[in-house]
Amino acid sequence: GTTSTSTVSENVAPPKVPTWDELATAKDAQYPPATEISGRYTGVMVFTEVNIPQQTAGATSEEQAGEACAFAILAALKDAPLPVVVDLQVGADGKGTMTMNIEGLTDMDNSKPEAVPVSYANGKLTISNPSGGSDTIDTQDISISLLTKEYQQGLGAKATEEQGKTKALQDEIAALKTKLASAADADKAKLQQEIEQKEDLVKMRTTSAAYMEQLAKTDAKLVLNGVFSSKAKDGSFSMKGIMTAVNATVTMPKN
Repeated sequence: GTTSTSTVSENVAPPKVPTWDELATAKDAQYPPATEISGRYTGVMVFTEVNIPQQTAGATSEEQAGEACAFAILAALKDAPLPVVVDLQVGADGKGTMTMNIEGLTDMDNSKPEAVPVSYANGKLTISNPSGGSDTIDTQDISISLLTKEYQQGLGAKATEEQGKTKALQDEIAALKTKLASAADADKAKLQQEIEQKEDLVKMRTTSAAYMEQLAKTDAKLVLNGVFSSKAKDGSFSMKGIMTAVNATVTMPKN
């Protein structure tokens, strides 16, 4: 897909919208002790880079087909913030577990996300045995710091940006539906599929924007930021995800 940039000319300069990377690194130098970090964090996970292998013709094994499907889902979700809920239980010694539930990914097929062992020290959270195959290089950088006003403003600006992107998607859906009405029978299934995919994205983006808007206003004290990347040793694929969450729970309006 091509990306189009539109410029908005207004007298009032809107607050600068940070990139996801900037938002996830906008952290305070101060970090909490291990005894204060347990609890629930709510936020978003965004895949900012997804470079996937071109579909190999005649992927025979079921494993390859499953992999291709997983890659296709990730590619469709690129740059779309997915609501994430993290439960962290850490003892005074800094050892504990973390459970991460990403809407649209880990909650598929009623699969329960597993609690992974973690350790915490000096503002850094480390997953003790990150999952990953021997053919990939996986890196993770997770931190917990005190919430700053800059961070909340940045999150609020991102929420507004998301609302704009959701509106643009809804316009695309409307245009596709118009096209569908007069489409040749042979093209209908493909258009219908495209509409459904975009409608799923609208649902997730709407939820995320609402999450972010509420989280920008909560009286949370802590921010959990994570940057995860994974790349194949043979260079066939690479992906990067950014997670940002605050220690507050939001109540979601049911769609």
